[in-house]
Amino acid sequence: MSDSLRDQLKQAGFTETTPKARNPKKTNKPRDNSRKKTLNAATSKSKQAEAAIAARKAQKLKITELINEHQIKKFAGESVYSYTLEKKIRQLFVSDDARVKLISGEWVITRLNGASYLVPETTGKAILEINPQWLVVSSQDDNDTSDEYNEHPVPDDLQW
Repeated sequence: MSDSLRDQLKQAGFTETTPKARNPKKTNKPRDNSRKKTLNAATSKSKQAEAAIAARKAQKLKITELINEHQIKKFAGESVYSYTLEKKIRQLFVSDDARVKLISGEWVITRLNGASYLVPETTGKAILEINPQWLVVSSQDDNDTSDEYNEHPVPDDLQW
């Protein structure tokens, strides 16, 4: 009984083998290739994501330049111009002249980093050409109502 289990197994006819001696043909290459494929797929996805992020940053930079270049700075006043933005009613205090231009569609409202900016309509169209999902609010968008409301036109002097 003083023999170890190992010695007892040798006497019973079992031979000692190493993992490489058991399966000499088995290698880790397929496993390594699958890991490489997974890593390559992950890196390609991350490269695509990085490219998409870079494209969005470039778009935002172009839009920021357009807004900074063409923004209308002198519009503040006592008249309230109300507009809807993402199903919320927002208000902007503007001068009477600026309000008339907003209503006529000469100027539009756009947002950048949480702030509202007034820009000419052509700049608003250029922004939408760069990024169609960008928020550009125009009074012309509000005038496109369905037929059920056309029988009751909104008075010109109504301010809401």
